Amino acid sequence: MELSNIPQFIQENEDLNLLLNQKEIYFYSDFSGEEYDNDALKAHISDNYYNTFKEIYKTHINAKGNAKLIPLLKSVNFLATPEVQSKIINEFIEPELQSANNALLEIKKHISKQNAEDYLVNINKPLSTPVVEMINQFRYHDELKELTESILITALDICDEATKTDPTDDVIRFAAYSATINKLKKVKTFDHLQERYDRHRKRTTETIEDADNKYYIWLILGILIFVIRLLMRAL
Repeated sequence: MELSNIPQFIQENEDLNLLLNQKEIYFYSDFSGEEYDNDALKAHISDNYYNTFKEIYKTHINAKGNAKLIPLLKSVNFLATPEVQSKIINEFIEPELQSANNALLEIKKHISKQNAEDYLVNINKPLSTPVVEMINQFRYHDELKELTESILITALDICDEATKTDPTDDVIRFAAYSATINKLKKVKTFDHLQERYDRHRKRTTETIEDADNKYYIWLILGILIFVIRLLMRAL
């Protein structure tokens, strides 16, 4: 793309124009098309893109309605130069993932002592939708490989601990455990941890599907009501 054509391209591209000139992004914005795979374009918009990312990110990261962060996080690998990617990772992504990792380690330390309701509320933020999307988008960046690995391992360690109680003895804890697995299912790949995750996913599925027994029908209803109530409180 000729440098002289870039301003016109931005002006005529609805999603890019909205992002760079109005500091906004649609929920459905997608910058993965080949028309964005252009080094001259990335260099031309680098400062503007970084400032836009910073503004949208800070506005939504701690907001209840943070769905706009998903297309924003996805855009980094397509619109940012390597230098801007590193800057975004160091200033925004790594601190958020580190905070999530610390929170999960704290939950792991106390999970056997907490009641399940506290556990579910506490698990919400470190496994929030933006955090999971960060793992999906930046997991293989050299700066974040170890950190994202730690998050997934610790989350599965928490699941291991949660399964030490039989669901028929503690319905609430099973609900919290199921909510954790439900959050983890949004992770695109677990690599060598896949078997551990699949084991937990199978366990929750089999328990819920065992609805021939009347007790389990009430168990399922109780789980659904409890999870919805707690997630509404924590979001």
